[in-house]
Formats: sequence, structure tokens, C-alpha cells
Amino acid sequence: MFQKRLKLKPDQNIFYLITNKMSIERNLLGASDKTYFRNILMLGQERLAYVVRDYVILDDHYHLLIEVPSVEDMHEEELIRRWARYYKLNSLINPGKGVLNGFNYKIHDISMIISNLQQRFTHWYNRQHSRKGKLFERRFCSDIIEPKQSLTQSMIYLTLNPVRNHLTKNPVDYRWCGFSERKKNGCLHKSERDLAKYLANDLGLPENSLIGDNRLVMDRIWSRFHEKLINEASGKLN
Repeated sequence: MFQKRLKLKPDQNIFYLITNKMSIERNLLGASDKTYFRNILMLGQERLAYVVRDYVILDDHYHLLIEVPSVEDMHEEELIRRWARYYKLNSLINPGKGVLNGFNYKIHDISMIISNLQQRFTHWYNRQHSRKGKLFERRFCSDIIEPKQSLTQSMIYLTLNPVRNHLTKNPVDYRWCGFSERKKNGCLHKSERDLAKYLANDLGLPENSLIGDNRLVMDRIWSRFHEKLINEASGKLN
């Protein structure tokens, strides 16, 4: 089920489906632009508190599936490391419990996470294309996803966007999406196994399919996901 907007429940992980479009009604993003957007999206996970679970970057808009972990899960040592990265410090200095507590809530806030991403990309894009002004719509759209009920469907929706937008016939051939990246590299990041508990039942896999080596488990998951994807596409994929 989808739940509208938007604020974090501090004691639990939250999945957000995020969408935003360009502020000018024409295709704006070329190959190098999409690659840079993807790179700063992934690098932001080292500074802020989120995990990219899926994504697709199109010519004039993007969709992200982002998991924001519980505020309570961030240990002090890791928080200090992220605080140093965020403020570009050369050494680890504990700024004190009060400062760290405020910073902890800041980096877990989905509005801050997306605003930071868009601002960093806009600054780069404007320099590259000799332009000024905003690039994205003022407010991004977001839904809270119930992972055991809507995660698979949300990922299929993201994956098929390049097909619906006539950018490819098969999303595996579209470079700027999580599905293609997983097919190429096997995963988006090391914590991929965390998704198995949410996806297995929805994909019709038995409980014992989650037993074994991480790579084998995720191979089962993505193989079944691909089958469901093809079925959902209703013959649109070659």
C-alpha cells in the first residue's frame, strides 16, 4: 500500500518512492548528465543516511526507491565519520552529543536528502551547460512504500519506465536504471540481501529459498523478479 507524505518515523526503516521532473518542458539530460546524477546519488549514501534500493533516470525526470534507516541504528562512531565527510573535515572530531543528535536527524530527513541531491546536481549541470536557475520542479513527489506489499510492484514500475518512455525495448539495455546495473554487476551494493525478506514471498518463493550463500539467494530473487517483470510488461519486452 502507498501512504502519502512523508516524514520519518525515527524508530523504523522507511521506504520512499521519489519522483521529480525537470522544470523546463523539453528533454534535458544527456548520457553524461544521467551518469553524473547516478554517481552523486550513490556517493550520497556515504554522507547521508539512506540506501538506494532502485532507481531510473530518464530524459526529463527520475524515479528513486530509497530506504531511510531508523535514526536509532546509527552508532556514534559512524555518525562522527559521516559528520566529518559532510563538512569535509580532514580528521575525526567529536563535536558533542547535542550537535551529533541534530545532525543525525538531519541526515535521515528525506526532504534534506533529496534537496541535497538536486542542489548538487543542479550546480554541476548549470556549470556544464552554461545556464542559470532551477532545474527541477520545486517539490518532489513522494510515497511511503509498505515493503511487504508494494516493494516488488514499485521496482517493476521503475524498471519499465524506459520502455514506457520509448527509450528502449528492454530495460536491461538501458544503462541508467537499477535493473540494468544489477544484471551487469549482480547488485547495487553489499546490503542487497536485506531485500530478500521483502521480495521472496511476493515473488512466490518458498522460505527455504532464503537459505544459503548471499549471491545464490539474490540470484534466485532477481531471476524470479525478471520472470515477473516480463509478465507485467505484457509482451512489450523482446
